[in-house]
Amino acid sequence: MGARILDGRLVAESIKNGLSEEVKTFKSSPCLAVCLIGTDPASQVYVKHKRKACGEVGINSLIKELPASATTDDVLAVIHAWNSDPAIHGILVQLPLPAGVDRFRVINAINPLKDVDCFTAENVGRLSQGVPRFEPCTPAGIVELLKFYNICLQQPAVIINRSNVVGLPLATMLTRLGATVSVFHEQTHWRHWQDMMRVASIVVTAVGRPNFKLDPQHIQPGAVVVDVAIRRQDGKLMGDCLCGDHLKVIQQKAGWVTPVPGGVGPMTVAMLLKNTVSAARGLSC
Repeated sequence: MGARILDGRLVAESIKNGLSEEVKTFKSSPCLAVCLIGTDPASQVYVKHKRKACGEVGINSLIKELPASATTDDVLAVIHAWNSDPAIHGILVQLPLPAGVDRFRVINAINPLKDVDCFTAENVGRLSQGVPRFEPCTPAGIVELLKFYNICLQQPAVIINRSNVVGLPLATMLTRLGATVSVFHEQTHWRHWQDMMRVASIVVTAVGRPNFKLDPQHIQPGAVVVDVAIRRQDGKLMGDCLCGDHLKVIQQKAGWVTPVPGGVGPMTVAMLLKNTVSAARGLSC
């Protein structure tokens, strides 16, 4: 029997339908402002998807494009203007940033009340203390996806990623929900990797490098496999579970898997919309 699918598109549509009804109760539409610096093709696609999703639920969107030559001060000027604009409820700076832009200064210049990505130090601190104002979009999307399919979270989990965007906040969130979490990265000792993968009931992988693929032999039968990574190879979109025979082995062994695309990606966007609506409601109170 093959693994069942954790359908992110299905769950995201359900969330968006609820948000669409909520937005109708607002006197004026929430507004998400996105700053895109440079011409990274992937970033341009992501911003396009976010703008489309905003329109589907009745959220206004504002896109500010800056050249790759933009300085930190150029980006800060945009953020400061948006911080003081009462018509803007959510602010997002599309990552990654060009090498010459200070990510820490830019992210922490955003008003925490409008930080719908949950990247500022204040909002990350609130998350770690268990009193989040917002939850980071990709980790929140993963948790919502697992809850929708009634996946028990009070069990051993492995996260193959330690970034501030996915791995670390997801570890915090799953731990507070009762999971016993191990975070793996390139410096994790192989013995520890083998021991923990042998008992992990939930595996979240978000590496996204061409030289990495999740080895089916490390997945215990019936495990939930959440593939966050997405990259293009040989004209195909794929994650850390890749495709073809390799993916078939994982699907035959696991209990649940996310598709790539159509798994975590739509959930990330849905959580961004949810945070924007929450920000608008909070700022209007």
